[in-house]
Amino acid sequence: MRGMILRRVTTLAATAALSAALAPAAQAATIYSTTLFGSNENPAVVTGGSGLGQLMLADDMNSFSVLINFSGLTSNAVAGHIHCCATANGNAGVAIGFTVPSAVAGTIMGTYDLTLASTYTSAFLMSSGGTAASAQATFLAGLGSGLTYLNIHTTTNPGGEIRGQVGAVPEPATWAMMLAGFGIMGTGMRYRRRSTTTTFA
Repeated sequence: MRGMILRRVTTLAATAALSAALAPAAQAATIYSTTLFGSNENPAVVTGGSGLGQLMLADDMNSFSVLINFSGLTSNAVAGHIHCCATANGNAGVAIGFTVPSAVAGTIMGTYDLTLASTYTSAFLMSSGGTAASAQATFLAGLGSGLTYLNIHTTTNPGGEIRGQVGAVPEPATWAMMLAGFGIMGTGMRYRRRSTTTTFA
């Protein structure tokens, strides 16, 4: 138990540190976040793995950056995705795939252009209308409605080992206090509040 708590605290600290490093690029972003656990998978997975994810949607809604810190997986990560569109109790296809480190602990980072068809999986693109514009509209609608989730797949659990439903950070002050708690509060950050009621997994 102590080791699991330590891993989660370490993961949280790493995420907060990387968030501060990315703060200048996220000044006009809408922030979404989630916590990833095996119990959030459908069906649930027994694992000591966990993670913290953050998605920063640009103010023009044409791109987003993702940051996921994870640790304690049962085996090496083989894939990471954002899925759309399903509630916390449902499953959905992969909308966008991420490059992941082949390790039981690590960091996933990247920036994705939502206006490009190549950003999306072919299945999501076709099911959303076949164009980048229609896929972007579907993705943004799902994101804004709390119907997207992040997950990480491993060799032991190829269907997904840890997962978290993505939701908008409810108050700018909440995010600020979290960063301040680690003594790494950035300056000049301003986040637009999105009035969305979100159910977290």
